[in-house]
Amino acid sequence: MSGDDIDLGSDLLERTHPKKTLYFFHIENLEMDISAFDVMDFIFEKASLTCLAFICPGLLGEFYPRATILVETEDEANKLYEFLHDSSHFITSSVGR
Repeated sequence: MSGDDIDLGSDLLERTHPKKTLYFFHIENLEMDISAFDVMDFIFEKASLTCLAFICPGLLGEFYPRATILVETEDEANKLYEFLHDSSHFITSSVGR
């Protein structure tokens, strides 16, 4: 790694998912107090999918965190994509955002 590079968990992914293809989803504009467990629990409850989630703080000047959601198979990725883009689902904040 160069002097400015920071490893954000690739070692963990390498150990837990060696030589596997993972499918990533990036979600923005989340609640400030949301946890990775909240995201994983919501997706399991609403879409019946097991996933791994990471929460990252917003960039400088942004007031919301982002999430990265990982699933292991193309079928799971398609199911999550369909769930997130289904016009009959409207996910809103519990505090009115």
